[in-house]
Amino acid sequence: MTANERAQLAALIRERRDALGLTQSELAEASRTTRQTISNVETASTVPQQAVLTRILDALGISPHTAQDPDVEAWVGIIGGMLQALSEPTRSRAGQAAVNAIAAEIATPIVHLNDRRNVRASRQDLPEVAFETSHDHSVDTDDLYDE
Repeated sequence: MTANERAQLAALIRERRDALGLTQSELAEASRTTRQTISNVETASTVPQQAVLTRILDALGISPHTAQDPDVEAWVGIIGGMLQALSEPTRSRAGQAAVNAIAAEIATPIVHLNDRRNVRASRQDLPEVAFETSHDHSVDTDDLYDE
């Protein structure tokens, strides 16, 4: 990990801990490590072993997949907060619309409004469930939406 990546990770962990109102000691207890380890990570002095880092990220509710990119983590937090403010039926439609909009930027969307299996996919499963890369650009995307 480069010094810049360590600094980004440190800022992400420190900012999330502060946002949650946790002390370094409380985060250390929740992640089964020491306060000194938390301090070292937050000052970018060291990067802990993967197992310890995973426990720290889990305690903060940060997905390991987005931990290296603060911009992605920020957007996930914003979109997640907006979805939480909606009623369940509206939340499902809005979540599907967001996934489809993002997928349209990078691949062929395959999330269907009537397919509840895809709606309940975890964030880690989302890339495989939400879209698939299509090398056949003749796909009729109108068939992908069930409205």
